[in-house]
Amino acid sequence: MDSSDEIDISDDIFGLDISGLTHHDFNPMPDTLHILGDEKACEVDSEIIRNELIKTHALPFLPAKALLRFKSVSSEWDKRISSPLLAHHQSFSFRKLSGFFYQTFNGLRFFSLDASAYGVPRPLLDFLPAEKHLMCSTNGLLLFRCSDSYYVCNPATGDRNMLPNPLYYHGTNPSAVLAYEPSLNNIEAYYQVICAFTAFDSPVVFFEIYSSETRSWRISSAICPELEDLDHYGDGFYLNGCAYWEISSPSPSPSAQLLAFDVQSGECGVLSVPSDGGVFTVVGDEICYVTSRKHLDEVFAFDIYGGLEMGLKRSVYLNLSGFTESKVVPAAGEDAGDCLLILCVAEDGRQVLQKYGLSEQKVKVLCSPCEIALHARLLPYVNSLAIVT
Repeated sequence: MDSSDEIDISDDIFGLDISGLTHHDFNPMPDTLHILGDEKACEVDSEIIRNELIKTHALPFLPAKALLRFKSVSSEWDKRISSPLLAHHQSFSFRKLSGFFYQTFNGLRFFSLDASAYGVPRPLLDFLPAEKHLMCSTNGLLLFRCSDSYYVCNPATGDRNMLPNPLYYHGTNPSAVLAYEPSLNNIEAYYQVICAFTAFDSPVVFFEIYSSETRSWRISSAICPELEDLDHYGDGFYLNGCAYWEISSPSPSPSAQLLAFDVQSGECGVLSVPSDGGVFTVVGDEICYVTSRKHLDEVFAFDIYGGLEMGLKRSVYLNLSGFTESKVVPAAGEDAGDCLLILCVAEDGRQVLQKYGLSEQKVKVLCSPCEIALHARLLPYVNSLAIVT
């Protein structure tokens, strides 16, 4: 480690104020600390408490990139950060949007909202097979289709798992969603993969589900016969306990629909989508469809649709001075719900990702990615240590 990488264990190194904490706030410390008498012993005692507080209370709130770097502090830190318990705590304590994965004809790409804070050591994910298709990103884990196999991986740690073959044939262009919810109760980091597919040349959609808890596939009793003019359904996404797929119908009257599958209840349904070119994201506490259109010279209108009928709920007008194009991209983690993330493109090709707070009604620049096509499908990513089982 060179001098620029030296690590200072101080009160605010992690952006957390621990200066006011005492040994009374840390129960695991031994009672003998109360009887240390001389001043030197008290100084040592204070340093021990401080380090233990940092390791116990601060580490779970850090992104994976910082934690993996801090493993070099000492063998004790390496052991602590490598423990499954810390990975479990960090996976639900750190929930900040860290960046986006997307795929081009030239392969997989990743851009970080803050390269010094968030990142993955091998963004091309060359530990997976060369031919891979990114299908879904959920709470720090990614789902890929590699040839005829599904893979779940953590891009920060390189941890991955190839799923066993499903019971049914999912077609040449399968659509699967990764359902994973970090929580205090999900210590084993169980996840599910839900694949929507048709069979027997029928418009009926079936659902096959892989569970990492049982390490097996099962066919759901739910079927969706409502998609009579099914033409194509692309890669899906997971939000608030449900798997979703956007479905397009063929010409001459093209339209879009949203297929939803509740992972807990096993119920499914179809929602109508108002128009093309939008993106699904969380606004408030529900899934919404947000479109972008130019209203005036430098004023863009963002229409937010929601509810069971996907009706227009509100429109937001923003003066995006200096930009000629814009597109809303999905949010994730603790940022989801009260903001719109907007990728803006200037006439000279310069790109800026901005965050508009719906409550505070303010725009904040997050980062300046380069050469991302507006039609690219950006998958939000949280820099997590979640274990892949």
